[in-house]
Amino acid sequence: MPAQPERLEAEPGSRLEWLLSAYEPAQAAFEEAQARFEAIKTALKNEGAQLSALHGGAVTRITISGKPALPSLTVSWVVQRRLDSAKIREDLPDLYDKYAVRKGHWEIRKN
Repeated sequence: MPAQPERLEAEPGSRLEWLLSAYEPAQAAFEEAQARFEAIKTALKNEGAQLSALHGGAVTRITISGKPALPSLTVSWVVQRRLDSAKIREDLPDLYDKYAVRKGHWEIRKN
């Protein structure tokens, strides 16, 4: 049975109180910036896909550049292979248990 969680109250004027007050505004700014960044990456990938389609899909690596002050980026079509751990766990549970690695981390959830 897991231990009961500890409770930590932030003292007025403490670093913990400041962290709690900064959490939601920082999270909102992060999510807004992340959404904007993802939209830019998607648009750049779409530009690459359109150019590749013009060449019958034969182009799989494109360098995009502009003025000297702008970054030079490479857009690539990447094929990945990965193991389906759920299928391995279902079909070969002993093998899965033998090679599965347990890791932990702290996480934050809003109450």
